[in-house]
Amino acid sequence: GDEAGGDSRGKQAAALYVVKPEGGYDGGNDRWIDVRVDDHETPIQELERVFKLYDVTLLAREEPEEVTELTGETAQAVADTLVDLGHLDAEDAETVAAFAEPQREALEAFRGMNNFENHSLPVVEDALARGWDDADGEGEQRMVDAIWHGLQRLERE
Repeated sequence: GDEAGGDSRGKQAAALYVVKPEGGYDGGNDRWIDVRVDDHETPIQELERVFKLYDVTLLAREEPEEVTELTGETAQAVADTLVDLGHLDAEDAETVAAFAEPQREALEAFRGMNNFENHSLPVVEDALARGWDDADGEGEQRMVDAIWHGLQRLERE
């Protein structure tokens, strides 16, 4: 719609509505995805950001057969981000070659704070490992974007 010219009143809102039989909360209705942005300067970009949160938070996915652990530069970058977000002490992020207990505890705190409980901690770690290089933004935005990218290989249920 945006590429076709949008609304004659200008760009200020966007919505995504997808129905699926019994796709709503607990199968109570057919609203599988119902996300909207109203009165925003860049509604398409904001809708994309909001949908990623909705997707990671509310849409279930199949469990992966294998998970990848965070290692190397990505482990260090995620640890540094967890420090910046206040979930990890700086001394626990000084040299991170692979995620260990303190980093996983911090990632668990991040997961809980963002209501990503529908994905186990190993799945979130796997998603970060697989999605970090494709993610945009910094800080929490990059974490969410990386998780979203990393989950894309898994079918939505």
